[in-house]
Amino acid sequence: ERLAAAEIADESEEPPPQPTTESAIAAPTLEHGVKCLRAAITQCDEALRTAGGLAHGALVARAAQGTLSQADEYALQVHTVRRVATLQLAWCALVLADPLAALGWCEALLACEGLAHNLKAHAHTFACDALCHLDRSAEAAPHAREALALSDAMGGVVAASEAPPAGEGNELEPVRNVWYERAALGDGKAAAGLYATLASVHVLRDDLAQARACVAQAMSLGGAESRTAQLALVYLDLRDGKVDTARDVIQRQRLPLAAAAQ
Repeated sequence: ERLAAAEIADESEEPPPQPTTESAIAAPTLEHGVKCLRAAITQCDEALRTAGGLAHGALVARAAQGTLSQADEYALQVHTVRRVATLQLAWCALVLADPLAALGWCEALLACEGLAHNLKAHAHTFACDALCHLDRSAEAAPHAREALALSDAMGGVVAASEAPPAGEGNELEPVRNVWYERAALGDGKAAAGLYATLASVHVLRDDLAQARACVAQAMSLGGAESRTAQLALVYLDLRDGKVDTARDVIQRQRLPLAAAAQ
């Protein structure tokens, strides 16, 4: 009877819960993401060494000559992944309030040869952001100017290897397409986009008075959603010594335009 009672008691007890895969994995955090990105860079470096360690420029030259092998194509893609991961690490450092680390990642990325326009534009923007938070406004202004010159390329960073090579000897080349802002903002804000583009042209020509007038026109017509107008405003604020205002505007450039406008 005692044995039967013990068996009945054992059956009545619920079995202890078994750990599941979902509960075993910690909730994702930005810090964990940073570790993953660092690991990705390490793996990219190892993959490049295994593939022969050819520099990005040599691979691009082979591609231009039509002599790119399958292994070379793989190595070129690894270079792109490594560069995108570096940019993401800069963004993470900014969000984690570590501007010095963000600046280091940006400088490492900008030192890469043949860096695609879209990656370069974001790297300059993040470097400007970091320097503003480090109270180094004199160094931040040139980065804002460079980002502004490349603002047409800031639509995304995924297709980094598809961006056209940088032009030589023509700093106004990146802003040649005055209809870029119209496509990005829609017909209702086309005028604001055109004023923003004109502002960038005047900035690159060091005509700051005209640039200020164009930025004011762009903002009055809804240019708050224009990345070009925002970058022009950052540069002009830095030149005027309005570091706090510039810091607030550039910080919003970390987010997609829709989120930054909210």
